Amino acid sequence: MTVSRAAFAVAVTLGMAFQATPGAAALLDAQYLMQGFNNIVLGDVTAQAETEGSVFVGGDFTGPVNINPRGQSNVDIGAGVSGTLVVGGSVYGAPKLQTGDAAIGGTSTVINNGSGTVRSGISGIPAEEVGKVLRDASLELASWDDTPGGTANISDRNNISFDAVGDANNIAVFNISADALRSGTFKGVNAEPDVTVIINVSGTSVTVGVNGNETGSNVLFNFYEAVTLNIDTAFNYSILAPLANIRLQGGGINGTVVSNNLTQYAEIRPDNFSGTFAFEEPDAPSNVPAPPALWLMAGALAGFGALKARRRAI
Repeated sequence: MTVSRAAFAVAVTLGMAFQATPGAAALLDAQYLMQGFNNIVLGDVTAQAETEGSVFVGGDFTGPVNINPRGQSNVDIGAGVSGTLVVGGSVYGAPKLQTGDAAIGGTSTVINNGSGTVRSGISGIPAEEVGKVLRDASLELASWDDTPGGTANISDRNNISFDAVGDANNIAVFNISADALRSGTFKGVNAEPDVTVIINVSGTSVTVGVNGNETGSNVLFNFYEAVTLNIDTAFNYSILAPLANIRLQGGGINGTVVSNNLTQYAEIRPDNFSGTFAFEEPDAPSNVPAPPALWLMAGALAGFGALKARRRAI
């Protein structure tokens, strides 16, 4: 079973038409990718621990590990490419795919333990496009100001927590420095279930050492500046770090992880990121094609503008 991109394509079109804000399409694309895959590596990954979810790798995958999507569907990324394992480069080390399909750009040593198919030598895997989308989305999120009403409790390292209040779009934003996550006890993120919490973290060389096992699929930590990111403990929130070489060890992660390159010594597990970004998908009737309707509206507006111009010329 493949996740349909039809509603997603409509959402992007509508977002670009009605939301003049730069980054709208990138945010919608990033949301789709992060809700579909839960281990996204834009470059290369060396894995010594399994991913219990679906995997996208722009470069090479190396490691004799399990990839167990646990019933998650193939993710369709366009250009005829879909799978629970999508790799732009080659696969080494004979990883074991438990369910779903694999699409490999180069050579493959994937061991297929499921009922899906493994295809290698596939051209057109959009690795560069995926990377650009996620980097652009990270920068866009990093430009957002703190949401009024929220509190970041980071001064007491024994009681680090975030109390989030959503805005009109049910989005709550915090901006913190990486030092807040260096050490201490993380009590969690307090927010209503329908509120997406974005925590922008500054710093180029980051170590996450806070001790905590809370899980929140609606929470995203955006390490938008990080070039190196060491995660030494359990950190059960989604991570967007598209510039970072991540070294993951400790208790692993429950959530979606986006990295530049990944050295993986701990598991990455569901739940995938479930939040939404500021540009929400509008409801469109399934029997009314949105793009033609938009072209008609654009033509009507253009005609109205031309009429006004002619009237001024009279």
